[in-house]
Amino acid sequence: MKVALVRTNPGKSGYASAYGYIAPPLGILSLAGAIREVAEVKVIDAEARGLAEEETVAEIEAFDPDIVGFTTIASTYVNPSLRIVRRMREEGLDSFVVFGGHHSTFTYPLVLREGVDAVVIGEGENTFQELVKALKERGSIRNVKGIAYVEKGDVKVSYREPIVNLDELPMPAYDLVDSKTYRATILGENARIASVETSRDALTTVSSAVPRRCGGTHGDSRAMRG
Repeated sequence: MKVALVRTNPGKSGYASAYGYIAPPLGILSLAGAIREVAEVKVIDAEARGLAEEETVAEIEAFDPDIVGFTTIASTYVNPSLRIVRRMREEGLDSFVVFGGHHSTFTYPLVLREGVDAVVIGEGENTFQELVKALKERGSIRNVKGIAYVEKGDVKVSYREPIVNLDELPMPAYDLVDSKTYRATILGENARIASVETSRDALTTVSSAVPRRCGGTHGDSRAMRG
């Protein structure tokens, strides 16, 4: 089972323009950490690498994944992601397509109309792992909690309880991206950024981007999570 996790490139953001700021995609790195024992995972961060849509599609095709997951943590990521899905279909790539993140969670009926196979609702680590296992075993996704999908023309949706103890989650797969890609040049040409999650509540995920200098060290704050 091969899974590609993608952050598309919506164009240069205000943060990038004003501050030279681009942070690691903590959401999909957390998903990668949750599924890497049951699947081969590739992270494609098109935004950080400045990839055009055709380049992103080419990387997906070269990997030939069974599942492609797209993060839509903001509305700006939705249309680029949908365009890439359309290109994939046009070129005959029939991977199972999953969207997740804030935007898709709240607009899943609209997203599913665009040909997306499933939407992960809310927190994704446990849900996505369960979904990957179900697809790997060629089983039905009906029993997967925390997803929305279409069955015989009807939208089906289910929910799961929030994750209470973040320390029980696997480490985000930071090793699947190049740390030198993430930066905040407003702090200096060699300043680098690491995303660290400190807490969550039932409605939102709170994370912070911690700057560090080249040659320094950075660590995960999981022990501080409450």
